[in-house]
Amino acid sequence: MATTDVTIDLIEDVMGRARECERLRQWEEYTPLQLQCIELLAEYFGPDDDLTLRNKMSLAYYYRVQGKFKDAELVGLDCVERYRGTRGDHADTASAMNSLSISIKAQGRVEEGLQLDEETLEMLLRVEGEDAKATVTAMQNLANSYFNVGRHDEAAKLHQKVVDILVPLYGKNNRDTIIAMDMLARDLGALEEWDRVRQIQEEVTGLAKANFGGADDTTLKCVSNLSITYTNSGERAKAIKLMEDALTSVRQLGGDHTEISGVLLKQLGSAYSEEERFEEAEPLFKDYYEWNKRVRGPDHPYTKNAELNLRDALVNSGKLVLTSAYGLPLDE
Repeated sequence: MATTDVTIDLIEDVMGRARECERLRQWEEYTPLQLQCIELLAEYFGPDDDLTLRNKMSLAYYYRVQGKFKDAELVGLDCVERYRGTRGDHADTASAMNSLSISIKAQGRVEEGLQLDEETLEMLLRVEGEDAKATVTAMQNLANSYFNVGRHDEAAKLHQKVVDILVPLYGKNNRDTIIAMDMLARDLGALEEWDRVRQIQEEVTGLAKANFGGADDTTLKCVSNLSITYTNSGERAKAIKLMEDALTSVRQLGGDHTEISGVLLKQLGSAYSEEERFEEAEPLFKDYYEWNKRVRGPDHPYTKNAELNLRDALVNSGKLVLTSAYGLPLDE
């Protein structure tokens, strides 16, 4: 440890203030505090210390939350290089590579991110083995990358391998198993194996509800995917009832929305709009917009999109009339 004027008390003070801003989603205050925290940690413990690098990884994650993907990439690249230099082929290096891949793919460089995912899995198979949690996670990440570039058959095979590993190890009631089965169903949907898709999605939705409750994020994700399947097969009423029940469970639990319950707000609002139930759609779109504004900020692309959805719902319900610069109604 180098001789320095930095003290543990100072580090803990800055870190504590950064965490509080993180909790409150006060990003303008969080970022400089987190950067200061990293600088202090690097001075006190060294730039390659695990605590320093973990705080850098956290910064990269919250850059992505704010939509600052290039900033996240630059921080992630530094972490990968430092982990490679100090640890070589290691699970920590793989974790940093995965974070970097996410930032790269978020900027549209999907093939570049996919190549990094392949390298990550190859490394973990060598150093951790096939059944290790980190390796299984890397398999899932690579399968998702395959799916996103249209290599659906490869995605399905890899997700099937994940399921085949997890079921004997943990059983079907395990969260990771349920998520992997749900992802497998998505892949199979792209391959138009609809009977298997429906069977798997109904099974995992039931398992998730039984094990985690109706308001749990894993359950809500399963509900979201099954609702899409029902809608695509012409069973819109069944899809709407499934989403209504899920959001009722969320409201009964109280607290703020999560990423996936927010998606369900938008999904159910869109389903109501398709049936011209605009009065029912409006409060859902409003909640979704307010949540995005609070969590992501008013200028985030998701917030802007949510604002447009709310505007359309207000127009369709007759509560808002769009006008030209001259005050004349616009023909929508």
